Amino acid sequence: IGPAVIGSSCQISNSSVVDDAIIWNCVHIEPFARIKHTIIANNSHIGSGSFIEQAVLGNNIIVGYGKHIEAGRLIAPNTIVC
Repeated sequence: IGPAVIGSSCQISNSSVVDDAIIWNCVHIEPFARIKHTIIANNSHIGSGSFIEQAVLGNNIIVGYGKHIEAGRLIAPNTIVC
């Protein structure tokens, strides 16, 4: 984990990379995910092997296994990315 702000009750796998990110409360990041220059809001779940860069994810987001969210994306609350 590089420079990051991480909220309470988060679960981040030791094999994941979080770099220059803001992670709000109750976010679960599964193994081998890579999060860079990103904001992830409350109660979100990031699937194993996902790559998210320079994006903003709203509350209650689910990102499926191995998904790539490209730079500049804004993901609305209550969205499933599969």
